Amino acid sequence: MSASLQALQSSLETELALVQRFLGILKAEAEALEQPDHSEALNSSTRDKNACIEQLLEAGRSRDDALRELGLDIGRAGLDEAAAAHPFLQDTCVRLFELSQQASQLNAANGAMISTYLKHTQQALHALQPLVGNPGLYDASGRPGQAKGQRKAITAG
Repeated sequence: MSASLQALQSSLETELALVQRFLGILKAEAEALEQPDHSEALNSSTRDKNACIEQLLEAGRSRDDALRELGLDIGRAGLDEAAAAHPFLQDTCVRLFELSQQASQLNAANGAMISTYLKHTQQALHALQPLVGNPGLYDASGRPGQAKGQRKAITAG
């Protein structure tokens, strides 16, 4: 087996492990979203997801570099070509595609749930605003201020 082919196999195994980790993070996020007090779990999930995404991006670059070295296209097309030419890569590629699809679907479902929570929060704030009046806005230091472009009217006389 050539060094380029070994590099591809190694990068695929790394990427597969990262996608499995990412899927686990998404499942934990989905569970947290179903709990009434989920803010800390969501903060943790966001940190973990961001770190895992960075690692996935790096693994993808390594995979694409290995595909280029083999004279193949990058991305899915190159992986399909590599798996067709080297059957020992097929199982890893199929598993990577399947788990990536699952992660994409779960991420979209979690995003939809978060979007729904945000919409409900915005509606609640909008409904409460007439009861409390316009509480004003705060500037970056936390002091009451005004929105940009709005200034107090000054009258002469």
